[in-house]
Amino acid sequence: MGMGERGDNLKIIEYVLKNYEIPVIIDADGLNTLAKTDTSLVRNTRCRVILTPHLGEFSRLTGLLIEEIEKNPVEVSMKYAKENSVILLLKGPTTIITDGERVIFSDTGCSGMATAGSGDVLSGILAGICSANACSDDMLLCVAAGAYINGKAGEIAQKRANYVSMVASDTVNGISEAISEILNS
Repeated sequence: MGMGERGDNLKIIEYVLKNYEIPVIIDADGLNTLAKTDTSLVRNTRCRVILTPHLGEFSRLTGLLIEEIEKNPVEVSMKYAKENSVILLLKGPTTIITDGERVIFSDTGCSGMATAGSGDVLSGILAGICSANACSDDMLLCVAAGAYINGKAGEIAQKRANYVSMVASDTVNGISEAISEILNS
């Protein structure tokens, strides 16, 4: 995220995927760059790749129409994750998280989160959880926890503001309360 549409994005992504063993989260501009390449780039890596597309980005990655994905998003997500050896987090009203073998759904979140920067907030939460648990045998669960926390923080933010004027930083401001709610439940 935040890479923009520079010509060297692919070289940066290739370098990271070939030289790092830590979990790598790819969203937004990174996804758009991957959509223009051969998927072997994410398959042939030493790191655990986590892709976080919304439907439009996933359409570009798969080459399928959004309508085709919407007919069976779980099956399409699982197939893509399995074929490409990634964890896929397909953002939507019900977020689908899969490694191609297992699927976890997160139904936290709200319409106010459909705003610029929301994917960056999710990626930041995922980066924190995945880096703290980089040696975890269950990275899928770590990603699902991040999606849940992000959605819960968004719900808290929308209660404080409203779905029309909500911005991504409102979700950021709800993270601490969301984690407290989860810990106290």
